[in-house]
Amino acid sequence: MPSKLYRVDNRRLTLRECWNQTRSANVLILWLLKLLRIRISLPPMPYPEAVHQLALDRDALPPTAVSRLDPLVVELESEGFHSPRYYRYASSRGRTEIFIAALIQSRGEAIARVMYVIGHESHPPLERTRVFILSVLSDGSWLVTSPQRAEFEPSPGVEVIRLLDAPPARLAQAHLEALNSRRAANPPIPVPTQEEAETVADRYERSCFDHGIRRGLYVPLTEAEEANEQEAVVAAEHAKAEVGSKHADVLVEIERLQNPKSSLKNALWILGVSLVAFVVLGGAKWEWEFVLLLIPILLFHEAGHWLAMRMFGYRNLRMFFIPLFGAAVSGQNFNVAGWKKALVSLAGPAPGLLLGVVLAIASLFAGPPWLEKFALLTVVLNAFNLLPFVPLDGGWFLNATVFCRRAWLETGFKLLAVVALVLASVQTGERLWGFLAILMALSLRTTWRIGRLAEQLRASGLPTQSLDRQTIPPDSLATLVSAVKGSTKQPRPVKIVASETLDLFERLNARPPGLLATLALLTAYVGTIILGFLGFGLASFARTSGLDLLDEDSVIAVDPPLTLTCDDTATATTEAAWPDPTNRVVLIGIHPDAETARSQWTELTNTWPSTVARVGSVLVAMYSKAAVDQIARARELLAPLGTNFIQKDSGDDPYVLLDLTCQLPLGLS
Repeated sequence: MPSKLYRVDNRRLTLRECWNQTRSANVLILWLLKLLRIRISLPPMPYPEAVHQLALDRDALPPTAVSRLDPLVVELESEGFHSPRYYRYASSRGRTEIFIAALIQSRGEAIARVMYVIGHESHPPLERTRVFILSVLSDGSWLVTSPQRAEFEPSPGVEVIRLLDAPPARLAQAHLEALNSRRAANPPIPVPTQEEAETVADRYERSCFDHGIRRGLYVPLTEAEEANEQEAVVAAEHAKAEVGSKHADVLVEIERLQNPKSSLKNALWILGVSLVAFVVLGGAKWEWEFVLLLIPILLFHEAGHWLAMRMFGYRNLRMFFIPLFGAAVSGQNFNVAGWKKALVSLAGPAPGLLLGVVLAIASLFAGPPWLEKFALLTVVLNAFNLLPFVPLDGGWFLNATVFCRRAWLETGFKLLAVVALVLASVQTGERLWGFLAILMALSLRTTWRIGRLAEQLRASGLPTQSLDRQTIPPDSLATLVSAVKGSTKQPRPVKIVASETLDLFERLNARPPGLLATLALLTAYVGTIILGFLGFGLASFARTSGLDLLDEDSVIAVDPPLTLTCDDTATATTEAAWPDPTNRVVLIGIHPDAETARSQWTELTNTWPSTVARVGSVLVAMYSKAAVDQIARARELLAPLGTNFIQKDSGDDPYVLLDLTCQLPLGLS
């Protein structure tokens, strides 16, 4: 077996395996990451060449491992297993340790393994014991009896008998019964010694590992990744030497999070790959014209955030697209003031709305047809981002200026956002909003817990300013880590503890702005919203009317004015109902009474393909220019109306402005 480092690729997990790993609502996060093809940075694991390299004496086991292994070993010995041999496996940086006791059956037909697993990356450490019994059959297949639920799908040729939570004695009996039922056709291969048992164990582990390699679940680290991991191992040892082992793993992870290795090449690669994914998935769901208009709008919007973050000293800036959702910019600044965070939130929608207003004004006078759509979409998307709900910009702005002041305010604000996302998902049928609501709901407890810690530590006067204005002061680091660890009894991975420590540190530094600054920022926010209304009005006017349409040839004048009944309408359409705007003919006729219009409407609906609509005594018919006979018949019917008949071709001004007034009949409201 190669002694190389491997990492589990969470994207290759099946949906069932994701559930097996969590068995909680957190599985929704794994499913979403799998759907979006986002890889989690999991700690690497070395793969030993042979199991005998891991052997050690029982006296070398830590007391905790002995106390967990011995009772199970004794129970297996009472079922005819003997000669326990002990092994220790440790993942990279010692985050996970596995202590193993391997026994062989007196008849030499099976191997029993007792494993004590302790995960040091969680606080408190996550501990569990596992027992399984293994036999190799004459056809080369494997028979395994286990009391655990499945975590990964079994390799080909492996049959697993699962007796959930069964004691070792019951497992041994069930395994023997299974062997006896197969003995005549497929007897087990004898394994009389520990040396042969080690060989069998190596073959079994190899077959399982090769299956994981083939399906892409286990991915070898590159040379650069292995070098980085070795640096992390050295850093972990250095941290233990300086502050002891209590918080060493967390300190190393904090150092990694504060100083990620990034480059312009990687940033461009992430932007490019995410853009391709956005285009492909967006093109499959939406019209291509919409996708192509959306991309420059999102780029301009996120460029505003990027420039503001760069101005305020954010590091490791990255812009990326989120398929079917939008785009974002990520960066780090753990000592940023609240007013700066608020301006970063406004730096995307405010320039975007200003651009939308300029485009809307330009589209009123001249420009290609798509400019009106582009202006309207620019205004709508940027104005939508101002809505006061996280994760939209308006929500983060209000959180930085108002709601971050108290934990209950911030938690309640995010709860309101969850409700809004659920309603949006129900109303639009868009599942992505529902997934986002679930993720945010899962974070509410953490928001409350870290917010309360920030209030308590801020009141205690804990120093948080560091000389470089980025890293956590050494004197305060241990206090912050201890506070995060002590805030819950649930075990959490080291990465989560480190991330929450940095979140707590940022909250302590990102103090909300003062009264005058808050009023000024809120005024700017309201002004941006007003700009959004202005832009929407201009863009809508340009889209539906425009200055070039306000000529008298485009208006049908009816004198005296008609009084129409609102419910006296009819529409008929076919699959070719809305021909290309550049290749169609629109015929409009105003009849002296509704009865005549109804009669001609019936005749016009027989001139397929067409779209014919009637409102009282007004008829509107639309045809493709290729429908020559239908157009001729419609003109023959409508031409006698004289000045109350108008024909508009795509070569003419393509719009017609109708001003219709109708009254509600009695009994309607």
